[in-house]
Amino acid sequence: MDRVLAAERDAQEQIESCRKETERILAEARDTARRIRETTQHRIRRIHEAAHRETAQRIWQMRHEAAAAKAAIEDEPAQSSAVGSAAYRLALRLTSKDRDDQ
Repeated sequence: MDRVLAAERDAQEQIESCRKETERILAEARDTARRIRETTQHRIRRIHEAAHRETAQRIWQMRHEAAAAKAAIEDEPAQSSAVGSAAYRLALRLTSKDRDDQ
């Protein structure tokens, strides 16, 4: 009877040891997952920030180029008139009923 009780006690101790080891492994896995999540979020933030900076720079450059082109057109009245006439003719062509592409 004593041997059975001792074997049962040993089994309980082994089960408790396994439970503790499982909790330790789970805690390590949770810590690893948390670190991976934090690293990933940091990288995503850096990518978003870089994309925002690049987009802002490109928008600034496009606005600068458009302003320069507009100034060049406005500086030359004949060219300004020609652009206006071309835009008017294009608008008429696109809105007329007898367009070629219909």
